Amino acid sequence: MKKVGIITFHFADNYGAVLQAYALLKVIRDVGCNVEIINFVPAFLREPYNLFFNIRSSIYQKGLIATIKRLIIKILRFRHQIRRIKEFQDFRDNFLVICEKKYVNASQIRSDKPKYEYYITGSDQVWNPDFFSKVGDTYFLDFAEEGSKKIAYAVSIAKDKVDNVYNEVYQRHLKDFDYISVREKSAKTFLSNFTEKDIHVTLDPTLLLDKEEWLKIAVESSIKEKYILVYDLVKNPIIVSLANKVAEELNCKIVSYSNKKGYNKWYGSFGSLNPTKFLGLCSKAEFIVTSSFHGTVFAIIFNKPFFTILHPTRGSRMIDLLNDLDLSDRIIKDINQLNIMKEIDFNKVNERLTELKSKSMDFLKTALS
Repeated sequence: MKKVGIITFHFADNYGAVLQAYALLKVIRDVGCNVEIINFVPAFLREPYNLFFNIRSSIYQKGLIATIKRLIIKILRFRHQIRRIKEFQDFRDNFLVICEKKYVNASQIRSDKPKYEYYITGSDQVWNPDFFSKVGDTYFLDFAEEGSKKIAYAVSIAKDKVDNVYNEVYQRHLKDFDYISVREKSAKTFLSNFTEKDIHVTLDPTLLLDKEEWLKIAVESSIKEKYILVYDLVKNPIIVSLANKVAEELNCKIVSYSNKKGYNKWYGSFGSLNPTKFLGLCSKAEFIVTSSFHGTVFAIIFNKPFFTILHPTRGSRMIDLLNDLDLSDRIIKDINQLNIMKEIDFNKVNERLTELKSKSMDFLKTALS
């Protein structure tokens, strides 16, 4: 049985991060491989999710006032944060296969290399220069064993414009990859400047599993009243107004990622729930309003009516996905120009999604063959 190691952001207490890691792990196992996640947890990337933070470092990087505000927020949300950390760790313990050896920096993983026949980087924003510039080139698989296969699956750069200073990094590492796929068409265009190898556009791993597969691990919501789910990762007054309008028209409560903010029919927050309970909430929602890419993804998977508000800096992946599925009209910029009751033809959407899924699975199977 082929031995495969995946490197991704499995350590992030973020629904998209852990669910895409689970999905990629599962589909690779289902095609007959022995697969696990390489436990690379760089301090810089894990720090935002920690219960405590380095105050001196924060003052140096963000300034005194910003650090004081951050400390106050941490204190106010202390119990919420403890619960969130526990719930996400429970999910990792129960659903992810992670290697025992933990690596905390690039030099450590290069000096004590985990050994696999195939190495996969992705999905998620593993090639975002904001990240690899701080933690080294590990997500380019610079530590892989000689003679092994190196695969990039649905990697994201997550930026519309990359500083030229990083061009050399991409050029140096892409030549060593056997197979490359990205999540955004813009990333394919950009990376094609640095290699003559074929670059494929593939689906985020979460879209490789169908509704029934996700329902197998979902925990059904205990909420008895009708509700809309608001996955509001980004502060945006349009989201609040849009959610209030949808909730009013559908006569529903609002369950949001954030705290109450300005929601009129607010029921509660799901921000500290286990990812399995998040899936359960998505599956039973009457409607989904989201500024999150994976909020959009799970609305589509569960065939829920939804509206998407683009992320201010990482909107390209939302645009690409919705364009591919002929759902670009679900992107909302002006709440005065929308029809809440307009139905989505999910039969058509599901047919197109099946085609895209088939192409993505073909890429993976070829890369692992």
